Amino acid sequence: MPRKPDRFVGSKGRFSRVYQDPLSLDVLMPKVEKITESGCWIWMGYSQTVRGATYGSCWNGSRYIRSHRAVYENIKGVVPDGLVLDHLCRVTLCCNPDHLEPVTTRTNILRGVSVTALQAAQTHCKRGHELSGSNLYVNNGCRVCKACRALFTKAYRERNVEKVAKARKDRYDRTGT
Repeated sequence: MPRKPDRFVGSKGRFSRVYQDPLSLDVLMPKVEKITESGCWIWMGYSQTVRGATYGSCWNGSRYIRSHRAVYENIKGVVPDGLVLDHLCRVTLCCNPDHLEPVTTRTNILRGVSVTALQAAQTHCKRGHELSGSNLYVNNGCRVCKACRALFTKAYRERNVEKVAKARKDRYDRTGT
């Protein structure tokens, strides 16, 4: 008989159920291989690839859940609402609770190696200008170097003198000043 969820979050169908009682360690641990050098507990059971990363998965009676979350909740307790588990060892198949830390999704993304994380960690533009203070502005969520933008604008205007002059004249004619 399928287990009943202890509570519901939102109203997004079957994926909104939150289960307080994950699988027991008796079922989970035979599918784990402990690596002594790194300290990782590698999940040897069923796995799923999500956006290029492979995560261990296990069936809890009604749906698949991540194996690292099931082991963590059995040993350390429930992950607080609004937090996800970050693999400190960067091995997605690892389910050692000492290698997992509950963090916000934003923190988890910024700790990674994605384009978003690399750009957020960037302190200087590709030409060496510092991306902070008066040399920085944000355009549609993207950080832009003002010095580089000024160089680009100047070069564009020098290449397109007639086009820029015509645009200025048209703007002057419309405003009447």
